[in-house]
Amino acid sequence: PDPIASPSGIPTKDTDYTRLLEDLVADNARGWMMNRYQPGSISDPIVSHDPEGFPVRIMARYSYSGPQGRQNGRVTVSFKEGTPDCLYFSDAPDNCRAASQRVISAYQRNAYANTK
Repeated sequence: PDPIASPSGIPTKDTDYTRLLEDLVADNARGWMMNRYQPGSISDPIVSHDPEGFPVRIMARYSYSGPQGRQNGRVTVSFKEGTPDCLYFSDAPDNCRAASQRVISAYQRNAYANTK
């Protein structure tokens, strides 16, 4: 068996959550009307795990530029069956924005493993 991924295809190795969120938010931001995501601005990720140690939710801060100039926001990523599912942004906290299929696939291939 593959020592990196679990039988369900969920990465079990330490994940670089900052890089994962960076890609999820950047991908989602392509569809933003008013604001522009500031690449590299993801900070302070807080990861909540289930009893088996898999991520359930990640919250982090990010920056964007909009009509009022540079501002900060918060994003929460929910996980479903061990993979990123929804992105919730602080300006619309109840609005689920689907996670990018491209990023989910990379995550399932363990492309976000910590290399440190």
